[in-house]
Amino acid sequence: MALRAEDRILARSRSVGERSRARLDALIAQHPETFGADASHNLAFAFPRYLGTEGADRFANDLAGRADILVLPASLWRSRLGQVPTDHLRIGLGRLGAVPAFDALDRYLFVAVQ
Repeated sequence: MALRAEDRILARSRSVGERSRARLDALIAQHPETFGADASHNLAFAFPRYLGTEGADRFANDLAGRADILVLPASLWRSRLGQVPTDHLRIGLGRLGAVPAFDALDRYLFVAVQ
């Protein structure tokens, strides 16, 4: 059944990822003091650099505790291919709830800067 619907499933997944990627890219552009651009253009997840002085781990922890938004610091990731930079965040793009989460992140950053 899924194989017969493959084109529809892939189109929906691509659409969700593209909307999420566009919103996250706009968010990153609005907060250049907080994030470095993510050049991967991946539709499943983003890996932007976090520029804050407290570090990606602390930012991710504060974000979860204060805004109920989960992003994962790069310190949680390992690769046999090479070192993973610790100043990045892994942000999922493949869920319908990603865009509202990015809106909440934008509000959190706006308040944090005030």
